[in-house]
Amino acid sequence: MPFIIKLIVPSKVDELEDCIIDTSKYSYTKMLTNKRILFANLALFVSIFQYTFVEPLLTNWMHVDFDRGEKSASLLFFIMGVGYAGTCQGVYLTLKHFSFRRCFYIFFVLNGLCTIMFEPTEIIPIPKSFVVVSVFMFFGGVTSAHTMIPTLPEILDAGKKELYYPVEILNDLSSGLFNMFFAFGEILGPLIGNELYVNVGMVRTCEYIGTGIILFALLYCLVCDDSMPWNKRVRLKVLNEEYFLEDEQTSRRNMKI
Repeated sequence: MPFIIKLIVPSKVDELEDCIIDTSKYSYTKMLTNKRILFANLALFVSIFQYTFVEPLLTNWMHVDFDRGEKSASLLFFIMGVGYAGTCQGVYLTLKHFSFRRCFYIFFVLNGLCTIMFEPTEIIPIPKSFVVVSVFMFFGGVTSAHTMIPTLPEILDAGKKELYYPVEILNDLSSGLFNMFFAFGEILGPLIGNELYVNVGMVRTCEYIGTGIILFALLYCLVCDDSMPWNKRVRLKVLNEEYFLEDEQTSRRNMKI
């Protein structure tokens, strides 16, 4: 029996228990003062908001605009889910060509355009049909995958390279922030989406939310994109510090100094 237990329990458990980390130095507030972490969480919020705002509207929208029933509403949400789920496994291919932040910018713009096109609009006139709506719902799911999945890696990367947080603390705090902003999006998306639909109709709802997403993409680019002149100095500082960071222990020594 001792032999079996020894195989099951990792040998590093005792070493981990002896490792004492002063958690008072690390907090959610300090993480959110980093612009990369803050905007990655806001990106998650916007992604979830866009993905969920249409859910409570579908049944009434299908009945009023297309004279279709609940099955059509369920089919639309299923199509959007297929676009999202089918793209999740391929996002890493996109990230081979674009950084996390550039991926956010590009696909938030596309996501906003898809949202505007959920309902035929005066801004971009297109035929009004269930097939057209289905196509844009599908691509709405595709773009949502590209704006949602990179958020957690971006948070972890910023916490490690710019805040020098120990991995154990960083993982816990990042998970907490991720789920908090995820929940905010799930709560406010259907709530605000339904309120807009009742007051201004489906066309204006999609226009307002889609335009808001595109404006967020522009703000994200201005604040976080390293190619912007006002961001180059900050990025250069980080690169110089990374050059001397060989492992986590080195990063902790630099932080203490």
